[in-house]
Amino acid sequence: MSAISSESIFHFTKFKENLIGILKFEFLPGLSYERYELKNKVIKGYFPMVSFCDIPLSQIRQHTGKYGHYGIGMSKTWAQKKALNPVLYIRRRSHLAAHIEAFSKVLDMGYTPDGKPPEIQKALMSLLRYIKPFEGNYLKGRKTKKPIKFYDEREVRYVPPPEMTKNRYFLSVHAHEEPKNVETFNQVLRQARLRFEPDDVRYIIIAKESETLEIVKAVKDIKDKYDDKIKEMLVTRIISWEQIKEDF
Repeated sequence: MSAISSESIFHFTKFKENLIGILKFEFLPGLSYERYELKNKVIKGYFPMVSFCDIPLSQIRQHTGKYGHYGIGMSKTWAQKKALNPVLYIRRRSHLAAHIEAFSKVLDMGYTPDGKPPEIQKALMSLLRYIKPFEGNYLKGRKTKKPIKFYDEREVRYVPPPEMTKNRYFLSVHAHEEPKNVETFNQVLRQARLRFEPDDVRYIIIAKESETLEIVKAVKDIKDKYDDKIKEMLVTRIISWEQIKEDF
């Protein structure tokens, strides 16, 4: 019987340049559009995060079709040390959704006399960053033709703590329309990288086997970060999507 989950979690991207960037600079959180419906309310915004999936390579085909065939697999031991957590999937008409909707009223509370949000408001804003719809029609801010069952993605998420983002929890859709707001938030996120050691990397996934030499060269060209012995070790972790289809 195949495993439901593996000892690795995976982050995928459509571009090899992004993969090389992760190897050079580690994981840089980005603002991701999230939208989920409660019974009488829609919560949406741009939330800072790095997303991973907890899906075995033998079952990864559908996921990579949406998110790309370049990826990096990290150990779950590393994920636990870095306090990553699975997201909370909710159905629109569930009891849980109703509770969250009732709780969301604290977002309308005013600030305390010292000009800061109340602690309960900050706690809710932190929680909202870990919620995902069970299924929906939006992927990366764009409406899809068919509903996507996000539950199948088994997402594990890194959300930088507020103290690393100058107490900025997310951007509203309205605020995101102003490029200056996005750039300011992204500058803050550059200081909130999700770091790792080479031993934490279990797989470096490329789209085609013919790209192997190119990625090997890119790894060996990384300056200052790794010594030659570590680079040789990382090279052994390279595997192509073509190999995965054949062997897993």
